Amino acid sequence: MKFFPLLICFLLWSGAARAQYVREYAFIGPARASGSSNTAAGSTFGILPAAPAPAAATAGSSNEYIVGGGLEGLFGVHEHVGVGMELAGIVPGTGKVGSETIGSLSVNGYYHPLFSSKWDPFVTGGYSLLFRDFTANGFNVGGGLHYWFSQVGLTFECRDLITRSVLNLAANQYLEFRFGVTIRQRR
Repeated sequence: MKFFPLLICFLLWSGAARAQYVREYAFIGPARASGSSNTAAGSTFGILPAAPAPAAATAGSSNEYIVGGGLEGLFGVHEHVGVGMELAGIVPGTGKVGSETIGSLSVNGYYHPLFSSKWDPFVTGGYSLLFRDFTANGFNVGGGLHYWFSQVGLTFECRDLITRSVLNLAANQYLEFRFGVTIRQRR
């Protein structure tokens, strides 16, 4: 059953390869972790024991950063609908990059209402898998805007990633603000 999400990713990725437009993108930005905690307060992701933190810091939210990249393929006559896959890392604001970074794999659908414009707004949503020494299934929803110079564009996106509670995961919701670069290629 653990290989089922990978099979879906492979099928969607191969479909994106046959798309009329393929977009490759990279992003970075701040994320805000919140939600229920199943572990001791004070540790960003609840894996490592931490000294007690001030009351304001343990109120159920903390700062992280999101870094990643992905691929999106647009289909159809008007190329407004697409499917994509991305791999990202949620890095804690504490600077413990290797020991507490959480991986995120997402498979999403996309809708672009004004595809042929320099201003390209979009909405997205789909399945997300968080992983490290655990796995947590969830979903994500969001929207954003591309500004195209020609084949290269700048991107701003806001995305909310929500997972079920897992013992090793302190927060089960991440609000992400992404800034990045997108490259589009006609196939």
